This record gives sequence, structure tokens and C-alpha cells, in this order.
Amino acid sequence: MERRIHDGVPLQKLRERARSYVNGLAEFFPWTLPKPEATILEVGSGLAYIMEEVLRRFHPAKIVGLDVSENMIRMAKARLSRDGMNDTRIQFMRYDGVRIPIEENSFDYVYSVATIQHIPKPFAYNLMGEMLRVIKPHGYVAFCVLSFSHLPVQEKHAPFRDEQIRQIRGHKGHWHHFYSFEELFHVLGTGYGVRSLDIRRGGSALWVSYSKTGKSYYHENLPELIFQEKHLRIPKLSSYRFQFRRSNK
Repeated sequence: MERRIHDGVPLQKLRERARSYVNGLAEFFPWTLPKPEATILEVGSGLAYIMEEVLRRFHPAKIVGLDVSENMIRMAKARLSRDGMNDTRIQFMRYDGVRIPIEENSFDYVYSVATIQHIPKPFAYNLMGEMLRVIKPHGYVAFCVLSFSHLPVQEKHAPFRDEQIRQIRGHKGHWHHFYSFEELFHVLGTGYGVRSLDIRRGGSALWVSYSKTGKSYYHENLPELIFQEKHLRIPKLSSYRFQFRRSNK
């Protein structure tokens, strides 16, 4: 199971993989990171390697792993116990894939990595709204998804047309859904009216953060970046985004 759900990453590399995801959240959105004693929710906690790294790095009062699979939660608990991580701050919760069974304004920080890209888009869009609902007014949501630029890489391992047939027929498997910068900009900004929206490109992934409060965009030039992407001005866009990243360190 550890090999299958982590895309074949060797077992001895799973903690390094978890660190790389948390490093991404810290590098792209340092202002969103939870303070010690915060309450944290991970959506799609899997076997809890990333929860373990978040616990080590940010020292929350509690961290809750949310998953649709009771069996996955059971295996996560067994994995943590096997590795000597019986920490009472770690909790788990199952949900039905539609509504997070938590009251609004409950968490300081909600994040998800390597999960949303496997969820059919209507459910994924709904989940983005649910994450907004459960964060506190000054909390932050942060997640990453695969962009369409990852499709050529994915094609080598799981041909796109074959995967679509599997999805249509409801076959079990590791489904993938891809996103664009403009899509996330409008779904979150217009569809949900989030605040402090920021979207960054990191390799073939899109990293997103937002809140309930603040101005519409964390960077006032975010709409200009959308315009640049639509007109394929990629060299200038890459340079501009790099300048933003440097200014936030």
C-alpha cells in the first residue's frame, strides 16, 4: 500500500517526499504557515507521512487527517504506531467526499497536497469551498494540484485516453485531473469569492492559497498574470513570478 499510493516512491524516500511537499507550502506561501499551537486540518491524509512532517515542523495543538476511506485511516494509524508516532495531537476523521463534518471557522490552517488531483472536478471544486468554510477568519487554505503541463509526463505512465475510459466505466485506479491557472483563478475568485488569493506555478504543479479575509488577491497583479498566460507570454511570466518569490523571502 505504501508503494502504491505514493506513485512508486521507495519506502525509504517517503519522509523525504513529505518534506518536499511541506517545503513547497513554506516556499510559496510563507505568510500562511501556522503558528505553534495552531489547529491544522489535512485533506486527504493517506498514510500520514505529511501529517508527521507538519507536526514536527509547526508544533500544532492538534492536527486532523481527513480521508474518505475508513480503511486508509486504519492503515495510517497502524503505520504511525509501527513507526513510534503515537502522538495524541494526531487525530483522524472520515468524511463522505462532499461535506467536511466540521463546523465553520474551526481551523487555523487547512492544506492538501497530492490529493485533489485525484478527485473528479465537481467534487474537487466543492471541496475547495468546504476548506474555505472550515478555516477561521484569519486562517489560510493552501493546496497543490497538477497543471495541464504535467500531461506529457503523465502520458508516459498512464495514457490519457485509457484513463478516461477507466473513469467513465468507474473502474478502480489512480485517476488524475489537471488544472489551469485561469481555471483556479475564476473558480476561487468568482465562484467562491475567496480573499488573499494567490496562485503559483511550481514545475508541473499549481500551488494555491486563499483566506476569508484581506484584499481580493495577495498580489494585486494576479489578474495581469492571468492575462499573460492567456496570451502565452511565458518567458515574461516566469521572470515576473520569480521576482514575486524573491520578494517574499
